[in-house]
Order: sequence, then C-alpha cells, then structure tokens
Amino acid sequence: DIYSTAADGDKANPMPIIVKANFSYEELIQQTQAGKEKSKLRSVRFYETAKADISIGTRKETSILESNNRYVLFNRSLKKDAVDRITRASLGGRLSQRQWQLIDVPANTMLIDALINESSSLKLRQTWEPDGVVLADILLLNSVDKHSVELQVEDITDGIATISIDGAVLGNDEDVKSNMGIKGSITYDTRAKTCTKIQLTMRQKRNEGQVGPGFDGLVKIVTEIQPRNSPDKLTKSNIAKARGNRAITSDLVLNTPNKALQLIHDRRWRPIMNTDELTVLRMLADEQVMCQFNVMPMPRLPAQDAYALEDFKANVSKAIGEAGEVTDAKSRKLANGNIIYVVEASGLSSEVELTWLYYNVTQSNGNRAMCILTSESDLIDSIRGAEKRIVESIQIRSPEQANAIRKAQNGDSANKSR
Repeated sequence: DIYSTAADGDKANPMPIIVKANFSYEELIQQTQAGKEKSKLRSVRFYETAKADISIGTRKETSILESNNRYVLFNRSLKKDAVDRITRASLGGRLSQRQWQLIDVPANTMLIDALINESSSLKLRQTWEPDGVVLADILLLNSVDKHSVELQVEDITDGIATISIDGAVLGNDEDVKSNMGIKGSITYDTRAKTCTKIQLTMRQKRNEGQVGPGFDGLVKIVTEIQPRNSPDKLTKSNIAKARGNRAITSDLVLNTPNKALQLIHDRRWRPIMNTDELTVLRMLADEQVMCQFNVMPMPRLPAQDAYALEDFKANVSKAIGEAGEVTDAKSRKLANGNIIYVVEASGLSSEVELTWLYYNVTQSNGNRAMCILTSESDLIDSIRGAEKRIVESIQIRSPEQANAIRKAQNGDSANKSR
C-alpha cells in the first residue's frame, strides 16, 4: 500500500499498489582507488529491456525506458551526505523523474560485490556485518541509523559460495524514517570474485513525508548475472555513437502532461504534483525539505514587452496583501531571448517568517509562466540560486508544438508495445 497526500496536505488515504518490473541489461563496471578504500564506482549500462507494469487501485499504467535513453551511466559518490550517492545520466538525452524511478531499484548490481567480505578467503559459516553506507545504497536509503543485518556463508561447493543475508534496518528515506526487514541469498563465484545471483525479500514500512508518499509493502527481487569476457553492446564505438557530442548531465527533464511546459531540474528537487495548470516541486537537502517551488503557465501576451516589471511588482504586492511586503525587484534577459522578472518579498504566515521569490518568465513570442519559491526566511540564504536552473530552462510551447510532441510520443509508445 502507498499512503499519498495532495500537495496541500490533505489527509492521506491508503491505495493498493502492485508493480511488476523486468530489466535486462549489459553493464561495464569500473572501480577506482580512493585512498585505502575501493569504494568509488562507475558503470555504464545498455538496457535491452526496462519496463514496469503498475497497478494503483483500479488504475493501470506501464513505464518504459525511452529508446534514446538505453545507454545510462551510473556513478557512486564518496560523499556520505549526498542527496543521491548513486547518480544516473543518459548518454542520449536527459532522463525524466519517472525514468529515473524506473531504473532506481534495490540491489544495484554495481554494488552487490561490495557486500562480500573478501579481506580473506571465504570460509563455511563465516559471518560479518555489511558496511552501513553500502547497505543504504543497496536498499535505496539516504542513510542507515542502525541495523542488525548479517551475512553468512552457508555453503561452498566447487568455488561457488551461497551466502545468506538476514536482518532489520532503521534508516532515512528522503525526509522520513523507514523500517525494513530483509532476507535473501547471494550466489558468489569465489574464483571470478563476483556475484552471479541475488534473491532478496524486503518488508518495508516508510513514513509519509513531504516529498513522497508513505509505503507499507513487500518487495521481491531476483537478479541473475552472467559474467562476460568482452562486451556485446557496450563497445567503445557504440558508446561514442550514443553520446555524440552531448554533455552528460544527471539533471532531469519534466514536462506537464499536455507537453505545453517543460523545465529541467537537478535531483535535489522532487516533483510532488504535475498537472497542466500547476507543477509543484520541493527541494530536499540534508534529509529535510528546504523550500517549495510552484510553476504555472500564464495567459499569452500580445508582445514580450506588454508586461512591465512594475506591473509584475504591483501584482505581487497585491497578492501578498498585508501578510508581507516587497523587498526587491529585478529583471534580466537570457541568451535564448527569455525575459525574467523576479520580485522578492517577505512576511509572516501562521506566525512563520517566510520569503517568497516570484518569477515571471516571458518568451519572445509572448508565451509565459509564473514561478513562486516559498522558503522559511532563515533558510533562504542557504538555498538562494537553487531554483536558477529551473527558471532558466523553462520552455512554454504553443498548442501546435505540444500536440506534435504528444503525437510523436504516442507513436513511439505504440511501436514499443508491438
């Protein structure tokens, strides 16, 4: 079950959810030396299959990795406080939040070997506890507060070790606590020093948070790994062709359902609502929500200069009313021709000091959008500028442009299903 709330904090309602996912990919893993620890990992994958059939209540949908995003880079950071220690970036284009979530699954094959204690030869009945950071990354947690997970060598036959994993974990998932019980087994080739099969069952209860729903459910994973002497799809020429001359970035792309508005954001921002009329994102840092950012399409102007900064400032002041006052107003023009107005205001709401940053983004054709960042005033200086990437990336499409994109994507989805 997932426990979901609306962006305005309405009461949560439980909804049954069933996800059946199937992945098939080739992966090249690179491990680099970092001090005395071999903990910095990179890999590149070619996904032959990446699909999830999702049932939420009576609603059914399918999530599929787009054809231009089959080559994906994975990188494990050494920073223990990173929002995502495991980052992903497509070679062919930006991933959407939904595609990120599709391939963001527990028991990452890049990390499984890190669970195995290879400081000495494995011995029958040998036991050990896994590193907490490695465990967090394998279970998709930000951090582990405490755990009782233990691995034990149950059998070794002809160099193949069967290792059990069992225990409980209390950790931090996004901005909330998560309790998890895990049980499973790992098949490990002691000669090749690599895992060849993982079976894992996880019972998880995650509290409801400000950037994601609560969750109470069972997750089962079966992964089989076949080591290869040389790559099939992941040749240098194929990787170079997939990348072209594009810069590789882990930023994500977000479109409204009608494709009329597009923006780009980094992974600190979590979309919690996305409709044709309103997109809401919240920024996560140090396992807490720092601010909220609303994006709304606005009526088209007859000309780019038909709406002045002073007009926008006056409208913001009117919207705030007696709750606060405008403290600054600026304008600038981007290289792409967009004109941006930003009006800053501060005031009180429910006895909390808040700072608001209002943005008006107008394209040369008169299409425009308004954005509002809301933050507690004592946090604003630490996050100021975090919204810049979003604001500068905004594209507002004409109905004809949006319709053409919808038709192209619907055609691509139909081809995939055949």
